[in-house]
Amino acid sequence: MLRLRDLCADDTPHAAQLVGALPLYQRYGYTAQAAERDLQRALVDGRSRLLAASYQGALVGCVWAIDRGAFGRSLYVRLVAVDGTRHGLGIGRAMMAHVEAWPEARRGVVLLCSADNQDAQRFYERLNYRRVGALPEYVGPGLDELIYYKAHQPPSPSPG
Repeated sequence: MLRLRDLCADDTPHAAQLVGALPLYQRYGYTAQAAERDLQRALVDGRSRLLAASYQGALVGCVWAIDRGAFGRSLYVRLVAVDGTRHGLGIGRAMMAHVEAWPEARRGVVLLCSADNQDAQRFYERLNYRRVGALPEYVGPGLDELIYYKAHQPPSPSPG
């Protein structure tokens, strides 16, 4: 059974290894060591929320989001990682639904997606994120980013 919870300091080495093993982050030169350093800092920065997904006791995914990190207004999803051997099992979908339910997401959610990552683009679009712009070579030469946004969806009123 998938368990979602706040990521804690003991999780950072495992989450960092997960990030460092993914080809997407390797392409950006984002190593496990850099991810561990950044996640440890995020735990204490006062603006970040970190989510861990575990399955049968093993960490299989994580999300790092920053409150008002997008234009000083919306929740910015800085990092999403799912164990490469567990793609297609609904882990990313469950994590994003959890993040979207956070109070910080009431002002909407913004994230960047690599222009080369067609799978991720389809994933976010299936979750009703809208592509609203592009940042050519934002991270570095040849590394174009697409901007995605999802407005807050208040819960539907109960019938009756």
